[in-house]
Amino acid sequence: MGARDILHLFKNVKRAGDGWAARCPTHDDQRNSLSIADGNNGRILLHCHANAGCTYAGIVQAAGVMLHNGNSSEPRGKSDYRPDSEATAVYDYLDERGEVLYQVLRFDDPKDFRPRVPNDSGSFERGLPKTVRRVLYRLPELLASDKQATVFVVEGEKDADRLASLGLIATTNIGGAGKWRDEYNAVLCERRICILPDNDDAGRRHAASVARSVYEIAERVQIIQLPNLAPKGDVSDWLDAGDTIEQLKAMVEAAPSWKPDVSESGARSSRITRFTFTTLDELLNEPEEETAYVWDRTLPRGGFSICAAKPKVGKSTLARNLAVAVSQGRGFFGRATAQGSVIYLCLEEKRAEVARHFRQMKASGQNIIIHTGRTPDDVLDALEAAIIEHSPALVIIDPLSRFVRVADFNSYGEVTRGLEPLIDMARSSECQCHIQAVHHNGKGEREGGDALLGSTGFFGAVDTLLIMKRRERARTLETLQRYGENMPETVVYLDAETGLVSPGGDMQTLVLEERKAAVMDNLGDEPLTEADIKERIGGNQGLISKAVRALHVEGRLDRTGAGKKGDPYRYQRPNENTQKPSENL
Repeated sequence: MGARDILHLFKNVKRAGDGWAARCPTHDDQRNSLSIADGNNGRILLHCHANAGCTYAGIVQAAGVMLHNGNSSEPRGKSDYRPDSEATAVYDYLDERGEVLYQVLRFDDPKDFRPRVPNDSGSFERGLPKTVRRVLYRLPELLASDKQATVFVVEGEKDADRLASLGLIATTNIGGAGKWRDEYNAVLCERRICILPDNDDAGRRHAASVARSVYEIAERVQIIQLPNLAPKGDVSDWLDAGDTIEQLKAMVEAAPSWKPDVSESGARSSRITRFTFTTLDELLNEPEEETAYVWDRTLPRGGFSICAAKPKVGKSTLARNLAVAVSQGRGFFGRATAQGSVIYLCLEEKRAEVARHFRQMKASGQNIIIHTGRTPDDVLDALEAAIIEHSPALVIIDPLSRFVRVADFNSYGEVTRGLEPLIDMARSSECQCHIQAVHHNGKGEREGGDALLGSTGFFGAVDTLLIMKRRERARTLETLQRYGENMPETVVYLDAETGLVSPGGDMQTLVLEERKAAVMDNLGDEPLTEADIKERIGGNQGLISKAVRALHVEGRLDRTGAGKKGDPYRYQRPNENTQKPSENL
C-alpha cells in the first residue's frame, strides 16, 4: 500500500512535487499544510507544516486509519490499513429523519473500529471530521419510544442492537468507554436511564461518567452490574450465557436509583463540568413549548418572579391573598389561577400576625403549608426537599433578603449567582412550580425594574416583576413580564374587615375619572375654553384635556366654537337649547 491508496481520506488533495498536499485533519486547516508522500520500505510519510502541534499519530487517527510510520522519531502504528470490504459489521448513526450522519465499521481479528462519512459522490470517506454532528446510536428509535420506557445505555453498538432485537430501548455512543458527550443528553431529558457497564475498570468508569452527565436531566438513573459476568464481558456475553431479558427487567425493577457522591458533586447535585450544546437545526426541530401558568398570563410554571414595593405598601398582604387564590383555584385580579398547593415561607413577620391575616380572610385547609421564622442552614436543600415532597404549584419566599445568601445586594455578579439556584429549582423537571419572592424597592422614585433595591441583576433574573406602589389616591399593582401579558397599573382595594384585596380598575382610568369630576365641579354657567379650565383646576394639563374631550364625547359637555385661532372651542354644561354632538372628535 502506498500514499496514493489513502488520498481519499483527506480533503482538497493536490499534486505537490513527488507527493501530494492536502488539508490537515487535526486542526482547522484553511490551506493545504499537510504533505503526503511515499517513504522507504513501503512506508507513508505524513507531515503538517502548520505551526499547530500536529503529530503523526494525531494525523492518522483523525484520518481514521493507522499506518506504518516513516518517521523514525515516532512509533509505528498499531495496525495496517484495512479496506472497508473486510468490515464484519457496519453501524449507521442516523439523525432524526433517518439520514446517515456517519457509520462505524467493525473489524475482527484483531478487533478494531473505524468511522466513515458519506461524501457528495454517494460513497463514503474514512474519518469523522469535527464538523460532523455527533448523535446517539439508534436515535430515531429512541425518539419514537414510549417516554416512560427505560433507556438502556451500553458500551457498544453490538450490545445496543442485541437489546433492541429483544424489545428494549437501547443506545450507545461512538468511541466506546470514556467518549460520552454532554450534548447527547438533550434527547434523554426526563427519561429513565439504566446503564449496563462492561465488566472492567474502563467500563465502570464510563458508567459513572455517563450517570454524572445525565443525572441533572433524567427522571431516574441506575447502574446495574450484571451478575456472573466474565472479566471484560458485556451484556451480550451475559445473554449468551443463558440469562434472560426477564431477569434484566427484574433487576431494573429492584435496583435503587444512582446518586452522585457528595464528595465530588456537592450536597445537591452532580458537578457540571461541560456545556451542553444543541445545534440550531436540533433546536428548531424541537416542538414549541406551550407556557402553562399558575396565575394566567402572569406567573408561568417553572418560573421565578419578584413582588416588590416599599415598606408598608402591602406586598405581603398581596402575596398571602395570591396564596389563598391559588390554593382555592379562584381568579385573582381578573385572571384565572391553576388550583394547587402553596408553600409560604414567612421569614420576617410574627407568626401570630400571619395567623391573624389568614384567619381574617377566612382561609383554611391543607393546601397552604407555612413556615415562619429563620431558615434552615442548608436552605436550598431544604426548599428543594419540601418542593419534591409537597409538589406545590406556587412557592412564596417573604422576604427574599432572608433567604438568599448574598453579601452585597448591589453586586450584579453576587445577585445573579445567588438567584441562579432558585431559578434552576423552579425549572427542574422534579419541581415545575413557580417561585415568587417578596422584595423591597429602593429609595427614590425610580420606575420599573430600576425601582428594585439593589442590583439590576434582580430584574434581569425574573420572568415576572410585580410592582406595588402607594399613590396619592390608592395602592396600585402592575406587572412587567418576559412571558404572558403585562398587567397595566391597577388600583388595589384592601377590605380592612376581611383582609382581602381586589382590583379597582386600571389607574389611568381612575385618574381620568377624577379629572373629569374636577372639570365638572369647576364649570360655571358661562362657556370656558380648555385653557380656562386648566387654569382653574391646575395639575396634569394633558389629563385635563383628555377629560374635557371625553366629557364632550359622552354628552356631558356642550361645545361651541370652530376650534381655530381666534375662535377656540368653548365648553359648558348641556342645556335644552344646545344640540348634542353628532360625532366623536
